[in-house]
Amino acid sequence: MSGFFLLAVLPGLKYAAKTDFLIYLLAGIGVAAFGFAGIGVAPAAMNPIGGWVLLLAAIVTFYAGVAAVLAGAGVDVPCGKPFFKKR
Repeated sequence: MSGFFLLAVLPGLKYAAKTDFLIYLLAGIGVAAFGFAGIGVAPAAMNPIGGWVLLLAAIVTFYAGVAAVLAGAGVDVPCGKPFFKKR
């Protein structure tokens, strides 16, 4: 359920930076993969896939966190333009 909640938040992030969108997308996929493997719906081979996807989410989260700290110090670190443009 938690993975689906993270994925359900994505429409609200369509105008956010790419890093924010990717964090929720990757975390939702990873948590959902672990959940499906945990309850037996998906094979146990989903666990490594979920782990790698969550590792990617952690790397993007680390980058976004460093960018936020540096932004507070006045250093502009690019986090990507939004995937969708406002009309």
